[in-house]
Amino acid sequence: MGNTTTQTDFGTDTERIQFLNSMLPITVPANATNLSFTQQGFQDRYIDASFTIPSREVDLFVTSLPPLDQTNPNHFEGTVGFTHLSIEVDPQTGDVHLVWFET
Repeated sequence: MGNTTTQTDFGTDTERIQFLNSMLPITVPANATNLSFTQQGFQDRYIDASFTIPSREVDLFVTSLPPLDQTNPNHFEGTVGFTHLSIEVDPQTGDVHLVWFET
């Protein structure tokens, strides 16, 4: 798959969030914590990421997502442009897990 980038390649959460926001079709909130991700590839990129947002902000995060199918109350999935995005959100803990790849 080519190049691999992880959260350890960046010194701060701010840098990690900026990197993810430059790649993903969503915005990772600036106050996200516990960021963990692996980005692979160059032209056929793939990102598997997780982070935590305050549980009181989960609804705001969900409403900011691009139009996706809601496959169950906490899971959203679909295509965004020429990419595929799958997001699982835990409203109690604020934990978010996403997988994004170019199709």
